Amino acid sequence: FEYFCKFGLNAKPRKTAELDPAQSGTVIHFVLEHVLSLYPKPQLIKLSDNDIKRIVKNLLSEYLNETMGGKENKEKRFLYLYNRLSDSLFEVVKRITEELKVSDFTPTGFEVKIDEDGEIPPYAVPLPDGGFLKIRGSVDRVDTMRKNGKTYLRVIDYKSGGKDFVLSDVLSGLNMQMLIYLFAIGENGEEKYGDVFPSGVLYMPAKKGTDALGRKATSEEVLEQKIKNSRLSGIVVNDKDVIEGMDRDVSGRFINVTYDKKSGGFKGDLLTAAELGRLKTEIDGILREMANSLKAGNVEVLPCEKTKERDVCAYCDYYAVCGFEQGAPVRKIEKMSLKDAKKALNKEGDDVG
Repeated sequence: FEYFCKFGLNAKPRKTAELDPAQSGTVIHFVLEHVLSLYPKPQLIKLSDNDIKRIVKNLLSEYLNETMGGKENKEKRFLYLYNRLSDSLFEVVKRITEELKVSDFTPTGFEVKIDEDGEIPPYAVPLPDGGFLKIRGSVDRVDTMRKNGKTYLRVIDYKSGGKDFVLSDVLSGLNMQMLIYLFAIGENGEEKYGDVFPSGVLYMPAKKGTDALGRKATSEEVLEQKIKNSRLSGIVVNDKDVIEGMDRDVSGRFINVTYDKKSGGFKGDLLTAAELGRLKTEIDGILREMANSLKAGNVEVLPCEKTKERDVCAYCDYYAVCGFEQGAPVRKIEKMSLKDAKKALNKEGDDVG
């Protein structure tokens, strides 16, 4: 239904004078894109705290003046909230520099456009009638690592709200975006990136972290606690070069992957390369079903069931249009652990085979 409103009716939400989450997210993306593109990794990881604060402040001023018409006619609350972004962005950039210090991956693509006229052609899924579903979009960040003659590639998505990667959600047709982008680059990105080895997708919290430490805590302790509480959420390919490339110490500080002493391998948010391939097949099937349903004119209002972790209606631009009421039918999403979701994924792969 949301797709129908946005692309069928071309309905657009009314703009407000407030700094809402969507506007804040756009500002955050602008600053992070420019910081990482202006300062290559060797320079970025050497920036002092004062350097980072100055750079962030200058970029926020640039965006306010060139995109939002400057300070004139802005309410005090708007400017207060806007200026508060400076503290959040300082912390985010600081965490990025700390993570990149122990990683062999390097940011090489920013706001990478996937489209007919983009850097990467659209992701195409063949349909039963001979047509194609083509998916376009923009990738927040692409990181690459050259090792042993291969180009390893991961997709990073900045999230200013709280969001974790949940594999069972993907199997239910939710939050597939990052994986589709990874597959698009894997299939169509040879001209830009060469022959790539898809290595993972990660949500990066783009907000101020929490520390919950006492006043006597040192600045180093506070930073470490904030890093721990703002760990990247996603899925990483279970490959030694990939894992040690993302975190040389495999400490679990930045990604949820550590050494498994029992097996001698790794444990955490991992999929094998074969499982990632099965997930691609599963996602293609879900996309095909969605396309066929849309072509058949099925645009019913059927939001996902509201839970403590998920309230899709709260962030929908078209909530006032759909007329959904509590008690109306909803789509139930089965919540599974990563272990159970992987079992389901592998069973689907066996059934297809």
